[in-house]
Amino acid sequence: MKHLLVAFLLLFSITTFAQTYNYTNSTVCKALVLYKQDSQGFYHPTENVTLDKISDADIINRYAYDKKNKELYVETNYANCVVILNDEYAKIYKKSKLVPQLKGKDLENAINNVSANLASRINNLNEKRTRFIQDSIAKVKEDSLRRIREDSIMKEEKKKELALYRQTHRWFVVPIKEKLKCELCENNKFQDSIYVFGIKNDTAYYITIEPKLLDVPYTEIHVAKITPDIKSEPYYIKHLEAFKDSLEKTPIDLEGAKYSNALESKKYVDKLREIAPYGFFNDWDWSSEYSSISFSFTYTNLNKKTIKYIDVYWKVTNDVNDVRKTGHFQGTGPLAEYESASWNWDYSSYYVAGDATRMELTKVIITYTDGSKKVLSKNMIHCD
Repeated sequence: MKHLLVAFLLLFSITTFAQTYNYTNSTVCKALVLYKQDSQGFYHPTENVTLDKISDADIINRYAYDKKNKELYVETNYANCVVILNDEYAKIYKKSKLVPQLKGKDLENAINNVSANLASRINNLNEKRTRFIQDSIAKVKEDSLRRIREDSIMKEEKKKELALYRQTHRWFVVPIKEKLKCELCENNKFQDSIYVFGIKNDTAYYITIEPKLLDVPYTEIHVAKITPDIKSEPYYIKHLEAFKDSLEKTPIDLEGAKYSNALESKKYVDKLREIAPYGFFNDWDWSSEYSSISFSFTYTNLNKKTIKYIDVYWKVTNDVNDVRKTGHFQGTGPLAEYESASWNWDYSSYYVAGDATRMELTKVIITYTDGSKKVLSKNMIHCD
């Protein structure tokens, strides 16, 4: 009874074509011809290949059975195969009318027909693959040519754009719209653009000219790293593209910048001494609150001699230029060359009427530590 049940189940599997062939139901699984795909996607035949199994999912046709040799012939998408069944399964197929039982010439013809049809299908796949590769190559070539044309057009447009930019901009005026931190000084303020000698290794060498003491212009070279934020800005990128050659030919480096600044500093001081050889007032102020005059001043000495005393003479007038008071304040040093000092009198013994509105400096007498004196008349007094 048990054997009948097994046979029934096996027969049911055959009739529904749901059978995988392996060592459980066969002694040999072999591909008479098997097509394998290479790395290029083409199929090539191999004959008499032993297989571990033939999966039901791969079988498209059970086209013949040789009961004498217990051989079942099956076709897959890529192989023509023969299975030598074990005795138990051979008995079931021997009685089945679902698979043609063939022998001799008929079996040979069936095998040849399946192999021929398989070869034809594979040939179609290979031809399709050939066309696909040819079409892909043609498309790649077409896309490549199109990109070359597009790149050429873009380069030409870019060339025109940069040519126009060069006509309307100067190479040494570089837009940054940002702060730069100078490696040589405390300069770290917002600048819309900088005047450069050049830019090398993301380091900008640029110049500032600003009026300082006594309105004398001071020229200074700065060395600063271009920040990542600036480097990513389109306006900066365009300027570098337009003037790349000029910007990279910087005639200066860090040591050169230091040397140039030292020379410029000397020129600046020389100019100050030319204008005010005995020094100048950085600032001065007065008031007459409660009628008592208060006075303050800061003075910078530009003379090689050290100042011992500095006497500042003044007069106070009203709005119609009536003199209300005259006097002087004496500041005590020492005050060496290039040094500055401040003096302050919150209250003094000088009193003025309530209509006093203006003070002017009339004379300065400088006494040096060597005993010599210098009198600065009104037109020799300089104030920053």
